[in-house]
Amino acid sequence: MKKRSVQRAYQNIRPDEESKARMLQNILLSSEIPPAGKDDTMKHKKMRPMVLVAIIAAAIMLMGSAVVVMSLRDVKIGEITIEEDILDSQGNVLIASEETLDYISLHGFINSPTYLAHQEWHEFYKEYSLNHVITKEENYYIPPEKYDAYNAYNQELQDKIEEIAAKYDLKLLGAIGVFQLYESGIFHEVTGVDSLLVSGSAAEIKQESGYFYEGGNFKVEFDMEMVDQENDWPYLMYNTFYYSRKDCFDDTGLNIGYIEFWDQWMYTTSQGIDVLIANSEFGTVVLCDKENSIIYVNINSRYLTDYNAETNSYDTSIPMSKEQLEKVVDQIDFGIEVESVNFDLAREQLEEYQYLD
Repeated sequence: MKKRSVQRAYQNIRPDEESKARMLQNILLSSEIPPAGKDDTMKHKKMRPMVLVAIIAAAIMLMGSAVVVMSLRDVKIGEITIEEDILDSQGNVLIASEETLDYISLHGFINSPTYLAHQEWHEFYKEYSLNHVITKEENYYIPPEKYDAYNAYNQELQDKIEEIAAKYDLKLLGAIGVFQLYESGIFHEVTGVDSLLVSGSAAEIKQESGYFYEGGNFKVEFDMEMVDQENDWPYLMYNTFYYSRKDCFDDTGLNIGYIEFWDQWMYTTSQGIDVLIANSEFGTVVLCDKENSIIYVNINSRYLTDYNAETNSYDTSIPMSKEQLEKVVDQIDFGIEVESVNFDLAREQLEEYQYLD
């Protein structure tokens, strides 16, 4: 099954257009990019010996205890050009069409193998797409399952995927399993993920849908609600959770508009796990960099109401406070790890496999 076919099928799982618009309608998961901007030239200064010793001593102490400060620039792999206007909550043009926007990887921080693999594939595929016209045969070609995660519609693309994976010592993601709202129990069973929320969470998940790969990576879109709506965020959220192993080659990325629009800070969750929170008018992105995986969470941190059909937007936008947002982040289980996926069981139980010959 081609990646773009899977994405089209997956779009049908979610609610109607108005409900979709409540999510980050202008920040889209797709695929693809070296950080832009120039390096500042360092000026050498002479330091007195005692000052230098103090700095070195402080640095050694910090290495063992300080939070590693991350930012969206550490995961930026390039830019992407949009072809339609992005509107704010009042229907005003926030970003005009044909703008070049920042694009980040969900799979690794700068110079890591997963980051470099994603970056190399992005650059190759961008150039390849400009110079290659897809034939009728390629458009209907179904590649082997091992390439389900990639747009591998001919042998040249498959060879490049194999080359990049081997270069960075990464595994291919393998076959994909798409689960509908009523099949979320299958997802939990085959991946071993009990819940996306921490034990004893102050929130509830209402419904989930998404997909997972044989290699362990998965994406879940879920409706989440805080239990104490008098004191916490009182509205239903449409959130996204993407889990990515650091030994797998994945090319799913995120268009984040302009990095400058995002207010960013490091936060230690109630689990004691350090995460990067980035907040903007579009919503909230949370990134957690762990030893064996990276977790990306997209939080619907604004309640949009008073839908305006003429502008295809909402007239009223109510943002979460920083306190409310951090309380929501505390409910997400960033300790999740997927060691293996029982894909044989997935084939037996998922509806998508029941109609295959």
